[in-house]
Amino acid sequence: MALDPACVWPAEVGVLLCDPQPGFAEALGREFRQNAIVGAVLGAPPELRWLR
Repeated sequence: MALDPACVWPAEVGVLLCDPQPGFAEALGREFRQNAIVGAVLGAPPELRWLR
């Protein structure tokens, strides 16, 4: 469970997807009304991917 220490945002469940099909993580994020997701490729820094 992800919690905002300032209590501005509601708590939410986090999910880790390993090697999803192209576009699947973005589609899942949109389905659950996420503003963004974080993606990463081995050996590269994580990337914030805006969905809205």
